[in-house]
Amino acid sequence: MDNQTHQFGDPTRKVTLLGMFLNITLIVGKLWGGIAGHSTALVADAVHSISDLFSDILVLWGLKIGEKGPDTDHHFGHGKMETIATMGMGVLIIATGIGIGVEAASKIRGESQVSPDLIVLAIALVSLLSKEAIFHYTKITGERFKRPVLISNAWHHRSDALSSLTVLVGAAGARIKPDWGFLDFYAAILVSLLIIKSGVSIFIEATKDIVDTAPDPELCRKIEDVAKSTPGVVEIHDIKIRRSGRFILVYLEIGVAPEMSVREAAGIAENLEKNVRRELEEAIEVSVSIRPARSYNIEC
Repeated sequence: MDNQTHQFGDPTRKVTLLGMFLNITLIVGKLWGGIAGHSTALVADAVHSISDLFSDILVLWGLKIGEKGPDTDHHFGHGKMETIATMGMGVLIIATGIGIGVEAASKIRGESQVSPDLIVLAIALVSLLSKEAIFHYTKITGERFKRPVLISNAWHHRSDALSSLTVLVGAAGARIKPDWGFLDFYAAILVSLLIIKSGVSIFIEATKDIVDTAPDPELCRKIEDVAKSTPGVVEIHDIKIRRSGRFILVYLEIGVAPEMSVREAAGIAENLEKNVRRELEEAIEVSVSIRPARSYNIEC
């Protein structure tokens, strides 16, 4: 586990801290630009960036706790804590989106509509480009090191980029024709819907891990191929996989020749465990059950 911590820790923290620095910068810029430039949508976008900052904090917590190995109270490690952090991020994003939508809707009814200044367009464009860049950087890092919470955070960055695009379009429309000043408020509502959609998706994906939803069938087939290529494995009766944060736990039931001794069968199981771990670095536990071979019947 220590080797994995060293391997997975630094790059994931680096990209998250970079995201935090970017979010802080954008929060200040958007709040100032939104107030000075008369843009409700940009102020709403600043609130979205604040939620991004809180999600970065959640990510750092999830990354730290999720790296802890098994102990007397957590026999399968702490990987689920990373999933819980992801769920918390989803709830935070949903609440932020609802708040922005309600605020924007109230201002449509009760405030005069002023065309946003050019500074609003400039800040929205900078936010769009920088957030799209950090989205790709974070997503690539999350996929490389198999960190679900990091991938979720990447999509949070993408939702911020989309909301900035919406602000840009709304503000540009209001600048082209001042009578279209109401577009800024409607853009803020659209921003809120994008934020809510992002939060719901993140929450649902995290919930799937919590309730041990079966993973991608391709992963099951990969383990099946490893088992078939292991000498002595005659049948594969069952394969079950559960996730724990970025890690997976694999349970196999195989059939071996009935006349084989217990020592020989145990050796085959041990070799299969090693082969699966070698093929799948994220497999922190591989448990193999053995029974006399009868028929081939795999369920996954």
